[in-house]
Amino acid sequence: MESFAKLRQELDTLGYTETLKIESLPLVQRLLSDLKVTTENLKKYMTVSQQALEERDNLLLGAEPYKCDNAKLIRECNELHLAFIHFKEQHEKTQKDLKTQVLLLENQLTDCSIEKQKLAQKVKDLQLITHKQPMSSRTKSTSKNDNFQLNSAMAIADKKIASLSKEIQKLKEEQFQYVKDKDFFKTQLHTRDEEIDRLNKLLEGGRTTKVLSKDCCYKNIDNKIGSLQDEINSLKRQKNLLQNQLKEATAKQHEAMRRAIHLAERNKQLENEMKDIDQIALAVEAECNDTVKDNAEKVTRLQDKLNESVIKMQNLERENVKLTLDKKELSAELDAVRLEKKKLQTLIESEADEKKRLTDRFNNFTIIEHDLNMEIDRLLRISGEQKRKIAELECQVTAAKIQDNDHKIFPGSQFAGADSRRKTSDDTDKSSKKLSRPGLTVSESSTKSKTAATSKTQHKKTCRKSSILKQSSAIRESDDEKSPNSQILNGKQAGKCCCEAGSCVKTMKELLDKEMEYRQEQAMQQIDSLRQEKEYYMKEYHKVLEEIRSRPGQEKSNKYQERIEELLNGMKEKDLTISAFQNEIRTLNNEKYSLSARVDSQSKQTSETELDGICQKTSCRRKARELEVHKEELKHIEKENNSLKIKIQALNETTVFDQERMKKAFQEMEGHILKLENERRDLVVSQCTSRSNVTQLEEDCNLLREQLRSTKNELNNQKANYNQLKILHDQTERALNEAQTRLLRAETELQSSQTKISSTHRETAGYEREIGKLQGDIEVMKMQLSKIDKDKDELLNVVDAKTEKIDFLEGQLKEKKNLIQSLESEVKDLRRKVGKISDETNSQDLQLRSSKQELAMLQKDYEAEKKFKESAVQENKRLQDDLASVTRDCREARKELEISTRQVEDLKRQLQHYVAEVKRTEDLISHKMAELASQVASLEMQLKQGSSQSDRYMTELKQLKDLCLKLDTEKDELKHELRSKDEQKSSLERENKDLRSALDKDQSSLDGVEKLLNDARQEVIEHRLLNQDLQSEIIKMRSQIQELQDKLATTGEQLDLYQEKAFEYSQQNKQLRREVANERFARARDDDAKRYPSL
Repeated sequence: MESFAKLRQELDTLGYTETLKIESLPLVQRLLSDLKVTTENLKKYMTVSQQALEERDNLLLGAEPYKCDNAKLIRECNELHLAFIHFKEQHEKTQKDLKTQVLLLENQLTDCSIEKQKLAQKVKDLQLITHKQPMSSRTKSTSKNDNFQLNSAMAIADKKIASLSKEIQKLKEEQFQYVKDKDFFKTQLHTRDEEIDRLNKLLEGGRTTKVLSKDCCYKNIDNKIGSLQDEINSLKRQKNLLQNQLKEATAKQHEAMRRAIHLAERNKQLENEMKDIDQIALAVEAECNDTVKDNAEKVTRLQDKLNESVIKMQNLERENVKLTLDKKELSAELDAVRLEKKKLQTLIESEADEKKRLTDRFNNFTIIEHDLNMEIDRLLRISGEQKRKIAELECQVTAAKIQDNDHKIFPGSQFAGADSRRKTSDDTDKSSKKLSRPGLTVSESSTKSKTAATSKTQHKKTCRKSSILKQSSAIRESDDEKSPNSQILNGKQAGKCCCEAGSCVKTMKELLDKEMEYRQEQAMQQIDSLRQEKEYYMKEYHKVLEEIRSRPGQEKSNKYQERIEELLNGMKEKDLTISAFQNEIRTLNNEKYSLSARVDSQSKQTSETELDGICQKTSCRRKARELEVHKEELKHIEKENNSLKIKIQALNETTVFDQERMKKAFQEMEGHILKLENERRDLVVSQCTSRSNVTQLEEDCNLLREQLRSTKNELNNQKANYNQLKILHDQTERALNEAQTRLLRAETELQSSQTKISSTHRETAGYEREIGKLQGDIEVMKMQLSKIDKDKDELLNVVDAKTEKIDFLEGQLKEKKNLIQSLESEVKDLRRKVGKISDETNSQDLQLRSSKQELAMLQKDYEAEKKFKESAVQENKRLQDDLASVTRDCREARKELEISTRQVEDLKRQLQHYVAEVKRTEDLISHKMAELASQVASLEMQLKQGSSQSDRYMTELKQLKDLCLKLDTEKDELKHELRSKDEQKSSLERENKDLRSALDKDQSSLDGVEKLLNDARQEVIEHRLLNQDLQSEIIKMRSQIQELQDKLATTGEQLDLYQEKAFEYSQQNKQLRREVANERFARARDDDAKRYPSL
């Protein structure tokens, strides 16, 4: 009965108010138990399905940022690829342009080299032409003008050909460039086609970038939220989902508890890490303070040492000032010597240029003189032979006439006539010999002058004077020779007969003697005056040289140079006087030639008169003998004239001796200059030794600077360590911020759960009328909710405690930041001190350059500082070890973080396993549902068999059928929902796989792009280097082209000068030839007139 009553109550609670028979108790109990089991299973599987849906939503939300990142990466990859293509195209363009420039420059180089070779050949040809003999230049002077005109026409034609060839070459280059542009555009099209193919291949196996961008979590959020709200409202409408939502809330609370516990553990770990970091920071601060103290002590020591070094430096500066003064004096003397040397070199160069110019002129004149002397010798020999013949003939004629007269008047005077004939013949022979000898002496003197000009080219002015004196003496001799002839001519013109010409002959003789004496006196006076002036100038020159040797000062050298210039001006004036004498001599020569012509004409007249009729008086004979005596006197005068010539040669030899003395004086001056140069070299060597000492001191200063740099590097290392500690603090702050964000997320989730709970309360208030029968269950759920609220309050209290701890930790972090700022300020002060000390050390380094005696002390200090440095290095190593230990602790903390991340991944994997178990349970549920269906079918068969028993059972069975149908519909709906969820899950898994594959592809593509970028960068670097090399080569080529152009310009100017000089030389040569021909013709005419007076 009790079981019946319980069963009745349960049926009433369920709403089944129909009558219940005792016979159907076991069946109804079984049905009720099955119904309870099915309801519990339904609740359980509904919660499982809802959890699966939430996990799916979470996975979708987690996958959306990956989708966004994937879309961004695809865009960036495409942009990078396009940028790389553009860069490649630009690089190819620049490379092409550079290649064209290189080709153009190479062509220019080849053209310049060809032009250079042509010009070099032209210069060689011109040099060969100039070095040829003057005779060949004379013969080819007429043909040069024609060749010059032909060459100018050929040059114009060559220019036209060159311009046309350049235009053809330009057209070829343009055609070649067009071909290259065509190939370049083809390569661009090929690259674009490859890019299109690549994008098509990317689009073949997956979705497009537009679809991925549409799937981004940040697009169409409002529509998604609306759809989700619709789904939530549809789920809220269902009654059975209230319990599932409550269970979900409890599950979420449990998860929040777990997360809070995990966060608490994480906070404990972070607190421990912060404590360790605080301890490390305190240790580092203590070590920094110790190092700062040590550095301060070092700085004080260095300051003391620097003060001592300053005192020593002052002493050394004083010594250095003295040395600098001495050095300045020596440098001033050296400068004076150099200036003197430069001035002497300029004078020597100017004299050398004058010597060269005069030697060239002298050589030309010597050649001309040699040719003239040879012709004179030849003409003298011919004239001597003709005179001998004429004298013999005259003697025979006169002898015949005298014999006839003697036979008539004085028959015994034959022997006297014969003797006189012999004497006259002897006199004529002697005179001819004497006439032949001067020619020989002239030729000998010309050869001597040639040898002197070739061997002694330094003293040209004296040689020039000697040649002028020779010319003047020769002219005077010719005047002396011709003056008696002219006087005789006048005498002969005055008298018609030999008897009447006696008195005229005496007067002519007296006049000739007076003229000869007067001219000899004038010549001797001029020679003596020139000798005196020459000796005076030589004495002045030697005095100047001696004063230069004794005193090599700059001002005195200027005075001596002024005096030398004055002497040179005097020499030039004397040269002008000599040229004036030469002009006078030329006028006398002209007078002599005119007088000789008149004498020849008078001699012809006298010979004709003598031949016509000879006076046979004794007075006439006496006069004839007196004439012969006068002739002998004239011969004697000629001898004296020859002796004067010898004296002039002696004077020339004295001038040569003076030239040698001048050479010796110049050599002595050069020796003195060499001595001064040696002294200068010794001074330079001493300066080099002082410089080497200074360089040693500078090296020591550099070593000290390197020590200071090492200390600065140590400070920089400490700063780096400090920055590492800062980075660790920043990392801890970031970890705390991440924990805070996680807490905020948990709070937001709790708030969302609270909002959901409030919404469920509201919905329960609306559905209380419909759920009156389920109040007991609701009360049980309320009790559970109260428990959850208590747990929530406890969790809130725990969260508040954690927030308080976080605030406390933030305060500690602020305090430590303040400590770090104070340490930074101290470090800045230390930097300022170090900067001041470095400035002081730099100022003292400038003073240390001139210190010598302090090297030993500095070396000792240097050794002590080395030891101190080694100790500091050891301390630095110890600090580095501590830092390494700290970094190891940090690495361990990072490893723990990685372990935590791995745990999170393990939890995710457990969730995946849980999802697999849910699938398995769903399969079991489906199997059980099939079993239940079979049981229901059996029950239906039993109900059909028992339908005949009772209508009540039929009605109850109908109600049960209705319930079963409802359950079947609900089961079908659940099955459909489960299938849809399975499909969604499978689709999500597929999308995950696709996304992972896409990510792998993107990563591979990114790796490939990075490789391509690295290769492109390397290629860019290589191309830049190539561009730099090409630019340097282009600059070199341009400089070479400029040099070649300058050389071309200079060679063109030289060619023009050479052509002008050649033209001038050809004209001078023509003029000289004409003059020589005129002189030869005049001499030949004179000789012919002398030889053949009858013509």
